[in-house]
Amino acid sequence: MPILPPPPIAPVERNNAAIAPGLIVVYLPFATPAKIEQLLQPSKHQYFAVYHADLSHCNGVVCNACLELSSEVLQLGCKLLVRPVHG
Repeated sequence: MPILPPPPIAPVERNNAAIAPGLIVVYLPFATPAKIEQLLQPSKHQYFAVYHADLSHCNGVVCNACLELSSEVLQLGCKLLVRPVHG
């Protein structure tokens, strides 16, 4: 039994923007461009926007495991794939 109830999550409007079904935003600020290219290279049929800040049009996000961006992505209802950060 939880001690505290879960916090309410306010719905977020996406500015009535059309979602690009194949667009995945990649936000990995601590990775070098070569590492990012190596990570994404096997996915030849996917469209990636690297370091793109506008999340309102994306279908998913790849990022380092951090609370702020992950929370924003989940609140927008996007797919989320996180990469653990060593340390």
